[in-house]
Amino acid sequence: MVGLKGMKPKKSVMCAAVIAVALAQCGARYKPLDVAESCACKPSEYCSVTPPGRVACHPLPQACGARPTCDCIGDHTDACRDEDGRLTLLPTRPVTTCDACSSQEYCLASEVACRALPPECEVTPTCACFLGNRGRSTRFDCSERSGRIVASAR
Repeated sequence: MVGLKGMKPKKSVMCAAVIAVALAQCGARYKPLDVAESCACKPSEYCSVTPPGRVACHPLPQACGARPTCDCIGDHTDACRDEDGRLTLLPTRPVTTCDACSSQEYCLASEVACRALPPECEVTPTCACFLGNRGRSTRFDCSERSGRIVASAR
């Protein structure tokens, strides 16, 4: 029996598998906000997202009180999302080059680390948005490289 385009079935399946793996690796990039969609923590917990795509629920610290906010979990370098009282922690992740950061992250060049973009910049990931939503406490130089934001602390 001959498969598609004259290939034997076994050979065509193997070729399809090789092509699928190659395509998956080409587009494979850790996207923390996509991973965060799988969080299913209780209201008394927060979700932590870590590479390569793990989520874990942790009890909220007592200091969070009855109305937890992002200020009571993680540290100042971590990103956090508060959606309807559900907290998701997106820790900074060290990388070897800024090219490893996804479109949902910016690269902090001085640390060669990826951090989640501010929520306001998810739709429009530009330096103008990034710099406009960072506050005045930290000053950054910003550039856009191959669709990624690269920031350097001044």
